Amino acid sequence: MANTLQKLYPAALDQPRVGDKASVTAQVLRENPALYPALRDRKTSSGLTVDQLIQPTLDDDGDAPDEFGNRKLGCVVGDYHSYTVFQPLLLKIIATVHRDFSLHAQFRSDMNFDKLPQCTSFDSEVVKSCRIRVISP
Repeated sequence: MANTLQKLYPAALDQPRVGDKASVTAQVLRENPALYPALRDRKTSSGLTVDQLIQPTLDDDGDAPDEFGNRKLGCVVGDYHSYTVFQPLLLKIIATVHRDFSLHAQFRSDMNFDKLPQCTSFDSEVVKSCRIRVISP
């Protein structure tokens, strides 16, 4: 919910200052200026506002992407209800990070290590877990 001072300004004129920020959230807000005014007066059942959700973007020092080309997300989803209340913003953030994202897509998983290239052996006593990081070009 917009605070008392924000209510003095029309929602369309009340935009967060994200011009020099490098996060994914900042990019989405710059590319979609109508998003913030549409979400400004919403809050979740626990009281989370869009301002709290995007605060990491506003605190961002403008760091460039890391050596893998990754940027900070710039948002914190404070509760379960945020995904529905702020869905227009969060879906655009997710779609920016995961280029092939679709709300109705089904995740397909194949955990058969025999299908991995260059996998000659697998010692289940040594390997307890594995993390795979996919970097998109």
